[in-house]
Amino acid sequence: MPKALGFTDKTKGYFPHKFSSEIHLNYVGPYPVPSDYDVDRMTVREREEFDPWYNEVSRGTFDFQKEASLYCKNDVDILTQGSLKFRDQFLVQCDMRGVTFGELHYKSEKRVSELQTTHGVRVVVMREHTWNQMKTTCTEVKEFLRCFNAPEPLNPRKALFGGRTSALKLRHTAAPDETIHYVDVTSLYPFVNSTCSYPFGHPVIIYKDFEDPRSYYGFIRATVYPPRGLLFPVLPHKSEGGKLLFTLCRTCAETNNEGGPCEHDDEGRALTGVWVTVEFIKALEVGYRVGKITEVWHFDKSSDTVFTDYIHTFLKGKQEASGYPAEATDRESREKYIRDYQEHQGILLDAGKIETNPVKRQVAKLCLNSLWGKFAQRDNLFKTTIVSDPKEFFSYMFSGKYKVEYFSVLHSNRALIRWKYTDRYVQPPGKQSNVFIAAFTTAHARLKLYSYLEKLQDRVFYIDTDSLIYLVKEGEKPLELGNYLGDLTDELDGDSIQEFAAAGPKSYAYQTRNKKKVVMRVKGITQTRECCERVSFDSVRELVEGYLSNKQEGNTIEIRQHSIRRDKKVLH
Repeated sequence: MPKALGFTDKTKGYFPHKFSSEIHLNYVGPYPVPSDYDVDRMTVREREEFDPWYNEVSRGTFDFQKEASLYCKNDVDILTQGSLKFRDQFLVQCDMRGVTFGELHYKSEKRVSELQTTHGVRVVVMREHTWNQMKTTCTEVKEFLRCFNAPEPLNPRKALFGGRTSALKLRHTAAPDETIHYVDVTSLYPFVNSTCSYPFGHPVIIYKDFEDPRSYYGFIRATVYPPRGLLFPVLPHKSEGGKLLFTLCRTCAETNNEGGPCEHDDEGRALTGVWVTVEFIKALEVGYRVGKITEVWHFDKSSDTVFTDYIHTFLKGKQEASGYPAEATDRESREKYIRDYQEHQGILLDAGKIETNPVKRQVAKLCLNSLWGKFAQRDNLFKTTIVSDPKEFFSYMFSGKYKVEYFSVLHSNRALIRWKYTDRYVQPPGKQSNVFIAAFTTAHARLKLYSYLEKLQDRVFYIDTDSLIYLVKEGEKPLELGNYLGDLTDELDGDSIQEFAAAGPKSYAYQTRNKKKVVMRVKGITQTRECCERVSFDSVRELVEGYLSNKQEGNTIEIRQHSIRRDKKVLH
């Protein structure tokens, strides 16, 4: 956090967590040995910083109570300072002023009055308690509810899929006439938010008399027959185990068929699911056939500028806080930089605000990248409540409304309960949740990546949501690069990959051609010094080559992974 938010007067520091135990609470004596600081989990750089510090302080006396107190206070200071710096970036634009509920109520009533008197609109305002009363006392309302047969709704959350990640070639050494590029889409999700279309308003739910799927905009629940021979399938599919797949045959995917060509019929290959129509229509264009449509949610209204102002606001802040580029050294080049940015991005930068500001840049970046994810958040997560009323306690424990994960008696009149609503309880959506927006965002992002896959075909080695590693042979053109939102950027700074090895999604390694730089990406493994000694480019390459030659999965690399985790079942 100190590095991310740009304050250098605070550092995390070191504490011997392995030495921390009940018997050492009152310890005063020589400093614990380096292994108690879990040095094996440190990166090479962290170890280089730790050793001089330890050699200096270990000459003194270690007081556990004192050191633990200092470490915890420093932790709180860092969090406090970070929170304040984060908050201050918003207060610059959004000053705080007290507004009473009475004033808010007055403004609400005034708005209704203006709609009626100025615009001639008939406004009906009904409070929730009034509606609840009408449901029990009003004969007309009761009769309506009795006869109203609400249809079973399509679940739009089932159309929410993540990014596309796959190792398409496991091993390659670049020949002299070959170049392996590694490119990344600049701010893919913010680009989608600011330029792609989104639905708004309420959908029309269609259960029968379906038209051509291309005429719909929204969500569709259907069964489709994928084509044979398509190198890159379009539609995402969740397996029975919950794994995200892109497959042309459901049965082959479920059985992990690697033994030969698919011989299943249409029904065995069919995919059934809920998809965003923009992605569904693309699938039809490349050869998917519709077997059956079950339900459609169609939106009459859409817009590609819903989030443009939001994205431009924080993109402007991020760009200004990044300072001028290295080549903009004089007044003329800086003015040209501002003109070019406005021409390409549609944002006029403020020359007086262009200066390096790590805090502002980090906050703006967080706001850009986290927008769509807030809409995707689930509402029914576990919550923790402390209760003192026995009736309330038994309500949580024995009511069909709640699912209790655990409880802990804290005191004779206090209990901690961790709970969430059961599936039988229909919880209203949260204020920030909108799965429509989230599903459209990820679908547009996958289509953006798919546009590159269509161009490159079998030259792609690896993909991960917004990035590609691909091969260019002599005479072939690489993908066009750019410096603006949604453009591809070179992840290798002009270099290229000489050696590439991939063990699977999120697990790959490469060595560059000119700088001989080795990069490891292994999901779920912290690359400590001990880990780097075992998991190296050579070991991953040997692992992959062993699999390719023997088609066996017996070869493994074993490493130790340690982490300190909080016991959520205990109140600390």
